[in-house]
Amino acid sequence: MTKYNQLFKQQIVNFYFEHHENLAFTLKHFNLAAKTVRCWIAQYKYSGTHGLVVLHRKRLYSPEFKHSVVQTILSGRFTMENVALYFFISVIYFLQRTKANQKTSNKNGENYDKTNLLTGAGISAESGIPTFRAEDGLWAGHKIEEVCTPEALKKNRAKVLEFYNERRRNAQAAQLNAAHLALVELEKAYEVHIITQNVDDLHERAGSTNVLHLHGELNKARSSFNTDYIVPCLGDQQLDDKDNHGHPMRPHIVFFGENVPMLPKAEKLVKKADIVIVIGTSLLVCPACGLVNEAPYGSLVYLVDPNPNTGFVRRRVTAIKEKAGEGVPKVVKVLLDRAMPKNE
Repeated sequence: MTKYNQLFKQQIVNFYFEHHENLAFTLKHFNLAAKTVRCWIAQYKYSGTHGLVVLHRKRLYSPEFKHSVVQTILSGRFTMENVALYFFISVIYFLQRTKANQKTSNKNGENYDKTNLLTGAGISAESGIPTFRAEDGLWAGHKIEEVCTPEALKKNRAKVLEFYNERRRNAQAAQLNAAHLALVELEKAYEVHIITQNVDDLHERAGSTNVLHLHGELNKARSSFNTDYIVPCLGDQQLDDKDNHGHPMRPHIVFFGENVPMLPKAEKLVKKADIVIVIGTSLLVCPACGLVNEAPYGSLVYLVDPNPNTGFVRRRVTAIKEKAGEGVPKVVKVLLDRAMPKNE
């Protein structure tokens, strides 16, 4: 294969632009292959003269670099040529890495990638559950310090219990939406872990198998004395409900001002993720707000929200400006198509 020097490449590119970007005339004049000249022109447009540099020795790529290249092309956001130009590598090399990755995934079948989903009130809103902090939502008419703090529980236990009884009834009447069902489909090809700030059980009812509740669960109650004493609570919680030692029971909810016991487990999951999908949450509530930034460098990050706020993410983000029920199925389809390509 003929290897052209930088000076010759620059001559061809200059000729192309001097003749009004007439590719056919350039090819005929120099008797060169169209693919070769198109590549030089693209490299010049993208990186200037640096893009025409001839490498005189074989480049060695780190595993992190290779992973970043493959993940970028599999995201579907760029053409292979653009990715190759961005990373300044051969398109042929890139195709080899991509196909190798796909063959590995096909051979392994399911559990192709570790995918973590951070879900918030937005995914439940379409099921009829009021959104957190919305003007017409959950906290309208309720001061947080009166219903969702340890102090409130001590001051007016009856009010707090009734507040969560009402929430439980509302959640039990809610119906699954397209986003919940799409996430179940994702498990056909990925190892999926859902980390949710929601306290309803819609993910479990849809059929998701790995759900971690950061802020507790409405359908459970726990002892006010022993945090390990947790029991199902499908009906209204009563003032005289006691644990096995006679201590009063409380909602199994993480109140404002309390530690989030499941946070370390959530952080471990995100640190191993190849893909992170943030759905229907502003991630303004700490400490959950920092979770997405625990994802490894090079992992894919999607944000599905009508008003996506990417300011909290120190990663490249693909934002889908839609409600969960519309945007999540689209993301899931892209990922399933990627993991289970059609037979060539």
